[in-house]
Amino acid sequence: MPGTNLIVPVVLWGKHAPTHCISSVYLSRDQKTLVTGCYDGQICIWGVQPETLKMIPKCLLVGHTAPVTCLSRASIIQVSFDTNYFFTLPWQQIVIHF
Repeated sequence: MPGTNLIVPVVLWGKHAPTHCISSVYLSRDQKTLVTGCYDGQICIWGVQPETLKMIPKCLLVGHTAPVTCLSRASIIQVSFDTNYFFTLPWQQIVIHF
């Protein structure tokens, strides 16, 4: 279709798709981004439309083997007021910047 910006993601699983059993949640200050962590180590970043409360998945991060028990906003290096970092702790660490 000429003139469209449609992007169709392709995701491949093994015999079992991820369950994404949520263990932690973080909602950004502007309420437009929701991050969920789960017991099997996945993190999902969602776009939120505050007017309709509709959630749109943006990114699923896999490969972290420990449960994601905490999500938090933190500023490591203050470049601007809207810089966000997400951490999962304690044993295996992951940092997400967007």
